[in-house]
Amino acid sequence: NTKIIFTAILHRFILKRYLSRLRVVALGVLLVGIVIAEYTIQMDVELKQLAAILNTTNSTSADNNITAGQGSVDDGSESDVAVVSLKLLAALATVFFALVVSFANVFTELIYKQNQQSVWEQNIMLYGSGMLCNVVTVTLQQMTMRNGVEGSNGTVEDIWRGLNWWCFVMVLLGSCSGIITGLILKYIDVLFVVVADAMAVVLNIVISALLFGLHVTIMLVLGASMIVVAIIVYHLRVKKEDGGGSGGSKRKERQEAVACDS
Repeated sequence: NTKIIFTAILHRFILKRYLSRLRVVALGVLLVGIVIAEYTIQMDVELKQLAAILNTTNSTSADNNITAGQGSVDDGSESDVAVVSLKLLAALATVFFALVVSFANVFTELIYKQNQQSVWEQNIMLYGSGMLCNVVTVTLQQMTMRNGVEGSNGTVEDIWRGLNWWCFVMVLLGSCSGIITGLILKYIDVLFVVVADAMAVVLNIVISALLFGLHVTIMLVLGASMIVVAIIVYHLRVKKEDGGGSGGSKRKERQEAVACDS
């Protein structure tokens, strides 16, 4: 979720793009809405897991656990400190990962816009290098980590084991997504991608409620509503408020100058 804030800040300083107050408020509301929605979903999952554990635990085993717990209070406190430390480390790693991803997205947009080549040539160079990196990574994993796992013999030929039509469908969808992302980076901006990704949270809520029995609460509806409203507000009156970015403000100044001369 911090990618929203990092992307907006980096977009402002690296690409020198102006964000109106309306869009800044919309991004803030979007961030709060995503946090509320995802936190509510996570709490629902944890409550279901806890209920399942309680249902499968009988009273005898519960009494034994209580007796054992009373004799090891110090061990429990030490484990609590370890858990807190791991959570803090995980939070810092997540923030750092979000910062790196945000910088990579903004820098990629900078390359797309400064390069005079067509978007198709840029897509070939970007995803071509990505394919080479993926081939090397998968090959190394196959020869090391996956050797002996699920019947794998560690050979390069074994990479294709289990390949089916669903894999080709996923590759096709990923290719279409890459082409669309390249067009957005070339002709719009990366903030459009970040805001559009927030709709995935709303779709996740709807699909989970319909198919997987997600318990819909007031907080979940509030978070989803804030996301939808923030996306609408972000794209509201873009030309009038932002002028299409820094280029739009310059065009507006030229138009005013021509009007004064006339």
